[in-house]
Parts: sequence; structure tokens; C-alpha cells
Amino acid sequence: MEETTQSYYCIIEGEYDSKEKSPISIQFVRVPYDIEKEIELARKKESPGLDKYILELTKAKYRKLQSK
Repeated sequence: MEETTQSYYCIIEGEYDSKEKSPISIQFVRVPYDIEKEIELARKKESPGLDKYILELTKAKYRKLQSK
């Protein structure tokens, strides 16, 4: 599976704390945004770890998962 560099979130709907089995619904939502503009803003603010941040945004290579 290829990683996506879009923002996304999940909505889970159902009966909270139900004692009986009940249906649930799971919805995945992707939110496109301007990655190049975000990189430009990070450069202007001289954000720490900029190179790794750019990899996160463009290649979905997350800092915590990269070898040190």
C-alpha cells in the first residue's frame, strides 16, 4: 500500500458504551491541501528539522519511523 501525503481523519459512528451488539460506521476522509505552500511557510519561519518535515509532507516518510 502506498502512503498518502494528504491529511486524513476517521469518523466512527455507533452506540457508545452499548451493552448489546449494535451497528457501527467507519468513514475515512482525506483532505487535500497545498503542500508546497506549507513548505514555503516552514522555510520562512526557519522551522527546526525542516528537511525531515519536507520528507513527511512530500514522501510520507515520518520522522519517528526513520532510522537515526
